[in-house]
Amino acid sequence: MYKKLLIVVFMFASSISMAQSTYDSLRSVYSIREVFTKRKELNISYSKFVDTELQRITNPKIKQLVMCAFVENLYEVPFLTDNELMNMINDVLKKPASDEIQNRALGIKSELTREVVGTIVKPLAFPTINGDTIKLVDVSSSGKDYVVIDFWATWCGPCVASMKKFNALKEKYNIEFFSVSLDDKIDKVQKFMAKNPSYTWPIVYGGREAGLHSYFKIRAIPAYFIVDKKGLIVATVVGGEPERELKKLYKK
Repeated sequence: MYKKLLIVVFMFASSISMAQSTYDSLRSVYSIREVFTKRKELNISYSKFVDTELQRITNPKIKQLVMCAFVENLYEVPFLTDNELMNMINDVLKKPASDEIQNRALGIKSELTREVVGTIVKPLAFPTINGDTIKLVDVSSSGKDYVVIDFWATWCGPCVASMKKFNALKEKYNIEFFSVSLDDKIDKVQKFMAKNPSYTWPIVYGGREAGLHSYFKIRAIPAYFIVDKKGLIVATVVGGEPERELKKLYKK
């Protein structure tokens, strides 16, 4: 599938316009799953895989579109560093092959540099394990000083370990947690919750397809976003403990 689609794209590259359908095809060829699979088969680093693929492409327009596809796809996962992604998109912008490519690259760069802290969180709504729906704005207006949005998954060891501390943090600070599962199926969360009845803060299901990774710019979990009473994201923590930022906020 991978090789066939790649050949088709390259064969028709000179005759088709650089339309959205072409870019969508390239994003499919270099999806997260395809990159993960092919890199594993070749037993090379992700950086080496990207370099190898780009060296194979001689058409400058296709190469730049592939670079855009790599950046846009891989920003959701920590396969490449932020600097590697930014360098790739800057290389496209040094001499873009067309106005369309320039506009696309500028849009991607704008997203890469977009700040999450200091923005108002959207009024997101999520299903609970019981089939109800909880809106984040409802939790934010509950009278607590802060709501800590916790992105986690049942397969994430550090996420699960950190959740064991949430009840103690709730007693120490005037806060509420809002845990959003990024598991692929809600039944995994249901089984997890059945084993942890003391976890009574809002725990909802976000999944992989809700656009949460791109909206919150999540590249790794656990990821925490601390929201104040006005719905403003005031701090983020990725991979660490949320209390680190809570201590700073309560010292102000």
